[in-house]
Amino acid sequence: GTHETTSQLLSEIMNVAEQQMTNDKCQISNDKCQALDMGTGTGVLAILAAKVGYEHVRAIEIDDWVAENATDNVLLNGLAGHVKVECGDASLLTEGPCYDLVLANINRNVLLADMARYKSVMRSRATLLMSGFYEEDVPAIRACAEELGLKYNHHRSRNNWVVIRFENS
Repeated sequence: GTHETTSQLLSEIMNVAEQQMTNDKCQISNDKCQALDMGTGTGVLAILAAKVGYEHVRAIEIDDWVAENATDNVLLNGLAGHVKVECGDASLLTEGPCYDLVLANINRNVLLADMARYKSVMRSRATLLMSGFYEEDVPAIRACAEELGLKYNHHRSRNNWVVIRFENS
């Protein structure tokens, strides 16, 4: 969690969770909050999402060995009932809108290619947090998101690494 992208996302998850949850209910969906972590890696973002109150967290990783490692980390944190790790890519996102928070810490090209799929599984007023790219990539990321109907909220950067936040209308 020390890399600029991960540490900034961890902070943003805390902020979003505080805004989305009250009394164990998701303010934006009148249900338990659900999150999606694309490119989960070690699972640290999915684990934090579960720990701050997201009842169901789906974590997807393209590398099978890394997905196994994330599963181990979920088990070590006692979150097997809350975080489900799967091996695959954005093609696994076939269900309708069901996520209140979508996380993607990947790279510019994958984010641009998969952003429409992320939006397709976001509930109304859901949040999309993305990282894994540089400050100079913000205009392309923002243009793609806005073309899909996502509303830019803000972005931050540290050592040229960016985290950006969008809201679904």
